[in-house]
Amino acid sequence: MPEDLRTIRRKLRTVNNIWQLTRAMKMVAAARLRRFQQALAAGHAYWDNLLELTQRLVQALPEVDHPYLSQAPPQRPALVVVAGDKGLCGSYNSLVFRRAEAALEEIKAGVVIAVGERARRWAQRRQVGLAGALPALGGRQASQVPTALAGAILAGFDRGDFDGVYVVYTPFRSMLYNIPKLVQVLPIGRPPGLPPPGQPIFEPDPKRLVSLALPMAVRARLAAIVVEAAAAEQAARMTAMGAAADNAEELAEYLTRLRNRLRQQEITTEILEVVAGAESLRQGGPGAAE
Repeated sequence: MPEDLRTIRRKLRTVNNIWQLTRAMKMVAAARLRRFQQALAAGHAYWDNLLELTQRLVQALPEVDHPYLSQAPPQRPALVVVAGDKGLCGSYNSLVFRRAEAALEEIKAGVVIAVGERARRWAQRRQVGLAGALPALGGRQASQVPTALAGAILAGFDRGDFDGVYVVYTPFRSMLYNIPKLVQVLPIGRPPGLPPPGQPIFEPDPKRLVSLALPMAVRARLAAIVVEAAAAEQAARMTAMGAAADNAEELAEYLTRLRNRLRQQEITTEILEVVAGAESLRQGGPGAAE
């Protein structure tokens, strides 16, 4: 067997294995994306209504003060970077880190809280203060990630470790949307607009009500951010693995045609050699006397 033909067959087996692997990863990413889309659809009603209720509550109580409502620019902010635990998702992680690099210069963040193994590695390479590291949403401990992230952020803010919190993440808009953004989570600030008319009655007292509602609003927003980022990651992985599977299939078709053509050439050469040998014997060639 010619060396070229053996090489092509080996490459063809490798490409077929890659096609099967990338196709399976695309299917897994599609299943996880559907799960996160369902979580977004189920959770947005609660998250949005809770945020709206908190804003209306703060508007109705202009005299109540709280550290979460501060409107002063943060002087010692923390940056939360939400990325993935793994790669093979196109430019998803690299775009997040590029936006995080710009955010570090923009807000002068002193510490970083990493969500995802890739974000933790990025923070270590960048040699920034790492205040915490959590896994990305998607594993067995998926339900604990938003709760743990909110607990770390609220505890650090209440202790005074930082006076502001910004988040770099990729919102989920569509399969092809992969643009990360920077949002401020703490302090919330007071929403614009005038207080609602009338004199509402609060139970319990307004200060205690605000102190209960504001942390819940922060947790709700962080939960929405983490789930959206996870959905965007799976959409990016599904797109990347789909493109890789298509490329592998196209390359396999090309190698199959090339293999068949070389095999035909080999068979034709063997037939010509047999015919030439038979013709030589028939005409009384060197081997006829034997």
